[in-house]
Amino acid sequence: MKHKKGDKIKIIDKRHGHGFGIGEIVTIEDVQHYNYRASNGDDNWDIEDDEIEAINEIKQPTKDDVLKAHDNGCDDVKEVIENLWPDEFKKEEFDRDKIYAFYSTGDIYKLHRIGDRWGFVDMGDSSCYASGTHDTPEQAMRRCSVHVFSNKKDFLKWALEQIS
Repeated sequence: MKHKKGDKIKIIDKRHGHGFGIGEIVTIEDVQHYNYRASNGDDNWDIEDDEIEAINEIKQPTKDDVLKAHDNGCDDVKEVIENLWPDEFKKEEFDRDKIYAFYSTGDIYKLHRIGDRWGFVDMGDSSCYASGTHDTPEQAMRRCSVHVFSNKKDFLKWALEQIS
């Protein structure tokens, strides 16, 4: 048997006396020895493999798929993903007492205020060069998946884990 209970399938033939219409989409309610019991919501009929075909349904992305697309996407892609999955990308309100950082390509970047602008600074660069400058910390944090730390100890522990 090619299909399982709960699969949505399309009726393509009427060889064994079922009452579904050709092209009708039905749901398999039960898998039997040589056929399926299917329903269109109103009627139930027995159907066989030679009367049906699978429907190519769109696969829902996993949480990992979404996070990877977000991390690798441009600002426009990130905005679309954040709007489609708002619970996954709740923006924490900026708190000056917390540490904001991310890891990328072997380097740790930490959010800093530089004059009246904000940017992420490569922690391995002693010149305190901001990799990007923005008017607000929220603008800077939109560019990547930022980790938030309440204290330096937690930040340093995380940073060491990333580079080891």
